[in-house]
Amino acid sequence: MAVPGLLSATSPTLVPSIVFVILFGISSILLGWRLSQNSSSPYRRLFLCFSLLRVAAFIARAFWSQDQNSQTKAIIAGVITASGYFLVVQSLYGVWVNQIADKKKSSFKLFIILCSIIGIIGIIGAVMQIINDANVGRILKKISTLGFLGLLIVLLFKSLTAQRDSNTKNNMAISNTLADVLIYVTLFAFMLVGIYAGKTQMKSKDDFLSALGTQLALPLAVNWFASNLGSSILFTYPEIGTSVGILGVTFYALTSVTPLLLFAWVGPIMRKKCPQGFTLTQFIRERFGQGNQIFMSLMSMTYMFCYMISELSSIGLVLMALTTVDKLAPIIILAATTTLYTAYGGFRASLLTDNVQGVCIMILMLIGTIGFSTNIKIDRSAIERSGLLRSNKLSWELLYILAVAIAFANFFHQGYWQRVFSSKNDRELRVSTIYGGIMLFIILFLVGFTGIIAVWANLCCSDDLPGASAFFYLIAILPDWVVGIVIVLSVALSCSAYDTLQSAMVSTMSNDLFANRLPLVYIRILTVVLNVPIVVLALRNVDVLRIFLIGDLIAAAAMPPVLLGLVDDLYFINGFDALQGSIGGLLSIFIFGTIYFGNAYDGINLIQLPNSFYAEDYSVLGAFLVAPIGGIVLTFVSFAARMGALYVWAKYTKTEFVFPSRPVEVDTSRYAGTEFIKPDDNENEEVRSDESRSEVRSDNIKKDARAEA
Repeated sequence: MAVPGLLSATSPTLVPSIVFVILFGISSILLGWRLSQNSSSPYRRLFLCFSLLRVAAFIARAFWSQDQNSQTKAIIAGVITASGYFLVVQSLYGVWVNQIADKKKSSFKLFIILCSIIGIIGIIGAVMQIINDANVGRILKKISTLGFLGLLIVLLFKSLTAQRDSNTKNNMAISNTLADVLIYVTLFAFMLVGIYAGKTQMKSKDDFLSALGTQLALPLAVNWFASNLGSSILFTYPEIGTSVGILGVTFYALTSVTPLLLFAWVGPIMRKKCPQGFTLTQFIRERFGQGNQIFMSLMSMTYMFCYMISELSSIGLVLMALTTVDKLAPIIILAATTTLYTAYGGFRASLLTDNVQGVCIMILMLIGTIGFSTNIKIDRSAIERSGLLRSNKLSWELLYILAVAIAFANFFHQGYWQRVFSSKNDRELRVSTIYGGIMLFIILFLVGFTGIIAVWANLCCSDDLPGASAFFYLIAILPDWVVGIVIVLSVALSCSAYDTLQSAMVSTMSNDLFANRLPLVYIRILTVVLNVPIVVLALRNVDVLRIFLIGDLIAAAAMPPVLLGLVDDLYFINGFDALQGSIGGLLSIFIFGTIYFGNAYDGINLIQLPNSFYAEDYSVLGAFLVAPIGGIVLTFVSFAARMGALYVWAKYTKTEFVFPSRPVEVDTSRYAGTEFIKPDDNENEEVRSDESRSEVRSDNIKKDARAEA
């Protein structure tokens, strides 16, 4: 059997098929718009029919990918796949031909001949692989693939280099009509994907809220990768690049990846302690009590609320930077679209759409890398003058601030805990975080580096040209069809991050605040209602980086005392101590600010981080230092005070003072959903930690049968 993927006729996979549908649909829109600009083009009607046919063909292939028992469908799917490369090359070539002068079009016939030959080779290979000689068919398909990839690279390079000779702004911006079509077609495509996932993969309320023990390393790695990204990265990372330089970008990307590796370490511990859970707060309820669970759930929801506001604000800013479209309608429709498929498909819809969006993000980076390298002219004197390659105080402060901020914030992100529990076993979890972390670091570093390139190209920065928009100053130089692709993939980024947060928010509310007793219909209503205040706030112009930092600071203050509960030797810390520590972490920021600034007003205002990263003093660094340390210290102070009070009371009442004894094993299964098993002491440790949900249930059924006998 052939290797599953785009090239496999016998086992086509769903995600690549969906990616093909989206790419062909978008490329058809872009090329059709190009042809419509040329009233003398004789190909417009032919192209319209051709585009509709190829999009329909690949939609059919997406459905065929779910029925791999039919040889006839397999042959047709293989033929369509091989033909698809021809269509991609032809589309790109059409864009290129419409960009260059007539005297450079002499290679038209050569390209068409090469496309046809390579396409025929691929079709023959697809058919032979099924009905005759699989080895020869596989070789022919590889030859066809390599040939098309070569043509794609050549055409992409020529398309990006045909229009620009210097750092001049692209005055041929895409129209509002085209921008609207691209936005809404993309949203419609992801809505269909999410609804499909809900229809085919969600069979119960548990499936709506989680996907326990079902995900392998590679798809989960793509999911980690995609869910950690959003359109906000197009502002925050370049802004760090313009102001802090290469060290700031490196540290920001590195500290964004580190929490994934922490999940590889903490995740197995949590899976062992809470084998049928899907959020951190389920463990908190049993370990520290319901009061702490509700408090941490509210803090977690506050963080995710900030994240959702910043994400919708970011996509609005993207559209304002690239088009003249009013951001009101796209923001509302994006929120409505993700709400619709998340309310219908739940966490399963988020998993599938994230996989598709992860592939789209990689395509954006490929196009951007080639486009920037071939169109942007660097002023060599600006490299040294900018000082962005030199070390500076702020970059080293960020190494600590961002590490603490992002690590604790990600522990607050219940969407990530859903993914921890969705892994099939601990090994798949560890491998997925490593793969996802590598992909994430590369992408985040490249995005951040665009800020540095913008400064070196003298495109940034001043009061009129803020660093947060550096990425879009570079995009403005590229051909207008690239702007269209960036719009599409920016929408994909926002959908990826936003639906993850929606699913996590609803799961947290249902499981933590309503003890998982809320009917599914009311959970879906909650999904809709939550979006109203978020959309209202997102329509205001907000500082995206500052919103993130406020959420991160709250997490850094409240989360450390709770994480102490994962340490078995600290069993004597109870819910009262942890709650005092979490509140004390927030209070310590106020105390530090009051002492540092000399007045209580600035002290309380420090929690809002009014100057974001860029305070010229040490107030931000101090806030992120005292928040976790103060929380942990006050947790132990609370324990000491509680023990002291009990000791004094024992002396006063002349009773024996008893130090807390080690409790029995935590039974988190009572709070982890609707169908859960607590393993007995004789079960193998590996079973409790690593086996899938179905295997654990099977063991439990066998034990019940023996007990009845």
